[in-house]
Amino acid sequence: MPEAFVLQTLRTARTKASPRGGFARVSPVDLLVSLQRELVRRTDMDPGRVEDVIIGCASQNAEQGANIARTATMLAGRGHVPGVSINRFCASGIDAVATAAARIRGGDIERVVS
Repeated sequence: MPEAFVLQTLRTARTKASPRGGFARVSPVDLLVSLQRELVRRTDMDPGRVEDVIIGCASQNAEQGANIARTATMLAGRGHVPGVSINRFCASGIDAVATAAARIRGGDIERVVS
């Protein structure tokens, strides 16, 4: 069985709650696009080798309601990569990572952004 490893960690800021917050005018999709681009910059990885994007998103409504993982992946210039958003409320992020690891261990994929 293949092993799954976390090679880099990075997350968006949590500042949208207040209309006066530093990111109040930045859309959730734009936050995720910048996160994906920064991940490529930090790791110097070939984004063409990523096989899937699995993102935890606890509030899938309004701007975040139309599969934010896939939308952000397309806007980041990787339209060939599928994406899925997982909503498990407070456990969304950890469930996204666990799903990615399970798919790697199952031999379904080798490289995933989660």
